[in-house]
Amino acid sequence: MTDGILITLTNGQTGYDAVAHYIENYWKHNGDFCDTVVVQFDISYNGKDFSTEYDVVFPYNYNCVEFFNDWWEGQKYIILRGIRYLRELNIEGGIYAE
Repeated sequence: MTDGILITLTNGQTGYDAVAHYIENYWKHNGDFCDTVVVQFDISYNGKDFSTEYDVVFPYNYNCVEFFNDWWEGQKYIILRGIRYLRELNIEGGIYAE
């Protein structure tokens, strides 16, 4: 498996809360709590069979983390793979004129 942070959720903790903690740390470390990020993570119910997810995350009211997608459905294990500001991505190509 590639590098990442393994998060094992405790009772009452949601996947959104766990990932939001690391996103908030990313914003604080980079000094910019007002910019949208893209997050990659793997999720699993049993800690063995993981599926990869991507989400766009943005600050809401300067004190909340808002996820664009509804991805968490009770999985207990999350491997956080990476966080990047949207502005850091180089998205070129994929444009079809016809």
